[in-house]
Amino acid sequence: MKVENIRKKYGNVEVLKGIDFEVYQKEVLAITGPSGAGKSTLLHIMGTIEKPDEGKVFYQKLDLFKMKEKQLSAFRNQQLGFVFQFHHLLFEFTALENVCIPALIAGKDKNMVKNKAEEWLNYFGLSDRMHHKPAELSGGEQQRVAVARALINDPILILADEPSGNLDSKNAEELHQLFFKLREQFEKTFVIVTHNLSLSNLCDRCLLMKDGSLQ
Repeated sequence: MKVENIRKKYGNVEVLKGIDFEVYQKEVLAITGPSGAGKSTLLHIMGTIEKPDEGKVFYQKLDLFKMKEKQLSAFRNQQLGFVFQFHHLLFEFTALENVCIPALIAGKDKNMVKNKAEEWLNYFGLSDRMHHKPAELSGGEQQRVAVARALINDPILILADEPSGNLDSKNAEELHQLFFKLREQFEKTFVIVTHNLSLSNLCDRCLLMKDGSLQ
């Protein structure tokens, strides 16, 4: 992914002031900086959840914001994975059902989706928890379910916003190691917004944001 001259304002506040960088395949890239620096806004624009006021985002040379909204939604669903601090699991559904949702939205075969979701939950050590609802899972288990959900459509690029921000140190460390394991075994690429120094120090590169600019 390539980000070119991304600018974003909310009212009179300039949140992003001309951001340029590239993300390389199989890289684990951290974006760090103080609260209010614009990190999450940048990640949302990279994930096409928000649109920039100026600038471009390219994914494998595809100019994303030239796409129509329906195409962009399909791209977001099938080519990107998202992991958030607060998991965003649907509490009325089981872990297995939560993992299946993005693939069902994409119109994939239900039995194939269920089998793949079970494989990912087994991989994450949740084989005995897949029929539990989120309220019955620990914070670490909920976040692993969220990572499995991010992977169900087999995206190359995973965008994570403070993924360990709600976890204790043990679960945070396990999650960090999991990202690198996924990179090695499945050739995944990660862009991670984080305040966690131990995670940013592990990453291949770390970009520091301050006041809407890369330092």
